Amino acid sequence: MALHLRGTGTAEHDFVLSAESDPEAADFILPRSRHEHERALDDPDQAHLLVADDDRPVGFVLLAGILDKNRSIEMRRIVVSPPGKGLGRPALPLVLDHAFGALGAHKSFVSLAVMSILAPEWAARRLKKSD
Repeated sequence: MALHLRGTGTAEHDFVLSAESDPEAADFILPRSRHEHERALDDPDQAHLLVADDDRPVGFVLLAGILDKNRSIEMRRIVVSPPGKGLGRPALPLVLDHAFGALGAHKSFVSLAVMSILAPEWAARRLKKSD
């Protein structure tokens, strides 16, 4: 498995909508409409990213606050498909590395408690850097 992030294109909208409407995802998020996803793609303050395994989409993430003057980025949603197959754990550090690296975030709306469960190595590195 070689997960990576790339921008979501309109060709992937069916995948995004299908992943959100998966009954297992319903416990965590409310599905958005195609129009809402299109608006997010056109909004310079949001990053709509596809999580891909090679070229196959396996999830997506929506980040907001890209233009925030305090460089505080919100992870608005992350969905992997199929859920429960171990894709979220390796995807989350990719997303956060992108937010703090490419997007220049100083803060993110993700608790360390969640990070220590989903990505303990990444959380430990970040804690060590902040000392």
